[in-house]
Amino acid sequence: MSQSFVPQGTSVICTMMTCGSPQEIGITRTAYNIHTEKGQPLLNINDKKLSAEFGCKKPAKFWGGLKALCIGIAIAAAVVLTGGAAIAIVAVALTVAVAAGVTSIYKTAHACDVISSYEWVFFHQTVYIEGASALLNSSQMTCIEGKGLINIIMDPVIARDAAEYISNNNNKEILAQEGSMLAMGFIGVYSAAVLAPTAALALSAVSVSAVVSLAMYAPGEWMGDNISNEAGANVASNVTGDLVGTAVTAGESGVLKEVAIGVAENTANKSLPSMVRGLAQYGAGSVMDDIGKSLEGAIRYAVGKTKFNFSIDTPSLGGMLCNIIIGTASDNYENGLKDATEKASDKFNTDDKSNGISVIALTK
Repeated sequence: MSQSFVPQGTSVICTMMTCGSPQEIGITRTAYNIHTEKGQPLLNINDKKLSAEFGCKKPAKFWGGLKALCIGIAIAAAVVLTGGAAIAIVAVALTVAVAAGVTSIYKTAHACDVISSYEWVFFHQTVYIEGASALLNSSQMTCIEGKGLINIIMDPVIARDAAEYISNNNNKEILAQEGSMLAMGFIGVYSAAVLAPTAALALSAVSVSAVVSLAMYAPGEWMGDNISNEAGANVASNVTGDLVGTAVTAGESGVLKEVAIGVAENTANKSLPSMVRGLAQYGAGSVMDDIGKSLEGAIRYAVGKTKFNFSIDTPSLGGMLCNIIIGTASDNYENGLKDATEKASDKFNTDDKSNGISVIALTK
């Protein structure tokens, strides 16, 4: 099939875009060869100038989720604590939320600044325009930073429809991420505090839960991106955070002594065997991509954890399971949108294959 060469001003879309409208690709050089019908130079592989930023989904989800998590923590702290302690924790959480919000705006707006460091593929192998391989309407660029695919769309109508559809899905993903993080931040802190028998322990529980939630946010997001089983990813994140919380709170009588006593006690009351079996079941579910088995493992782990005796560590079976279910449901929804976006992007690109200008290449 013949391929069209690409003039400056042609529309481009990205699978990570949120801006709602296609951008245009332009030259990054001085051009001497002009396509008379369009009045624009033809592009080569060195041309990577965008008319505007796409508004990348990846930083918007990460930093927006962190902002929402902090707001959830602040709301929970305000509900369960009183006086200066509540004000201090709420103030810190909201400060981090504001910083994350500002970072989200900046990162989202400038994520495409790095496009010049990436390379076009599927260009013409034998035709050169001013010393560099010519771009074709089938040419693409993969953005490693945001894991997005940039496609050239010759038909403005197809480009507009594609940009609207992709941006709508990506913005829904961002909202789902923020909503789930808001709920998980609140539930994690609230459920830890309400089990504490005294106000002092409630303050400690809130503090530890907040610190662990924030510390586990980035690793949890990494697990979500790299473990295909959504339930498995959320079990791993919650279990890891839970163990980190235990490590943080243990040590009033010395960490080594506390661990030794804790291992003996928790082996005797069968909490450790239950937790180990739960983790093994979660692992099996992840390997087989069996969400039901992963959730069953999470329940077994959490039940064992309710008997755990380490300092002020106050496990919450309900809170942990709620957060696993919320995280898994949100990840399933977000991944469904992501898959639909990628399939639609391929279809828009296929629909546009026969479009182009009068200057075409009969071979690649």
